[in-house]
Amino acid sequence: MVVGAGIVGSVVAEEARRRAPTAKILLLDAAQAGSGATRYSAALSTPTGATDAHRRLVRRAERWYAELEGSGGPRRRHLITYWVVPESEVDELREEFVSDPPVPVGPADRVRLSATHPDLVVHPDEVLLRSGGVWAGRAAATAQVLATRLNRTGSSGCWEGVRVDDVQPDGDGQVVLTHTGERLRTRHVVLATGAWLASAAGQLGDAGQLYDAERVGWPLRVKKVAALHLARRPAPDDPVVIFCAEDAFLLPLPEQGLTLFSFYCPTWDVCPGRDLMIEPDELAAARAVLAARSPSLVAAVAGGRAAGDGYLPARLPSVVEDPTRPGVIVAGGCSGSGFQLAPALAESALAGLDRFAKD
Repeated sequence: MVVGAGIVGSVVAEEARRRAPTAKILLLDAAQAGSGATRYSAALSTPTGATDAHRRLVRRAERWYAELEGSGGPRRRHLITYWVVPESEVDELREEFVSDPPVPVGPADRVRLSATHPDLVVHPDEVLLRSGGVWAGRAAATAQVLATRLNRTGSSGCWEGVRVDDVQPDGDGQVVLTHTGERLRTRHVVLATGAWLASAAGQLGDAGQLYDAERVGWPLRVKKVAALHLARRPAPDDPVVIFCAEDAFLLPLPEQGLTLFSFYCPTWDVCPGRDLMIEPDELAAARAVLAARSPSLVAAVAGGRAAGDGYLPARLPSVVEDPTRPGVIVAGGCSGSGFQLAPALAESALAGLDRFAKD
């Protein structure tokens, strides 16, 4: 049983389905598949990782989503990307790439950028680089497709609108208690509820707590992830522009008729169960970054999006087994990169479960 039908939980369920096609797999979500933080995800994947461990996760994501696309899953958009990098950090950035390392821009690149971002500001102590290997997925649509596949597979399925209030040991398995009073028995449970895994937000209903953060040893915190919508209609081949110093990027969304400006939002310990919005001080800070990089885009701000996501130290996700409930796996802490890190996280979550472990 998988609790949480966001991108991580949906990928866990799909990977379990692939490994054990005859197993009964139940995916539960208190809302709908692809809701929560997944609904707001930019799903931007760059071929970079700050550490060897992170780079291994990135390589797995590329292979997994290529396989999913080949089997009829949602298609990805492959994007030319420009990186605005402090000159002192160029070598470090290149070392982070697992493929398609960045190169200095040429005349054709400058022509393209002048057409899409005519007032782009690159400071004298910065370098402008170009790379391939970057792609954008569709996180919510992918989760929904995987949930649908599960519904079409044997006795498996995705139950939406079912909140899990507690998981209790029961012999060699677990009993999952729902908000409607149902008792669902299962051998294994993977908790993949994203930001709701944080101890401050772990109390779901009155029946109990899904897991104890201190007992599991997870210093998980919930940070707000936010982006502005810009009323600038991009062409299908418009590039991504990443501002390394600000941890921000401009992502064209031609299907939605807008450009996304993702910016670093330093608001911590938010409640993921509450409808989050970009607050006035956060908006002012984002506008200031945008004004410093592309002044004409400030007037194009047309709303935005915000959600809470679970962060762990070093922004690396983790999979742990609850020490008091063997068979209960806690998976998460994707730190705003759930779409990219979900495949490797799913494989790790299933690795210790005998029925789903690969030989």
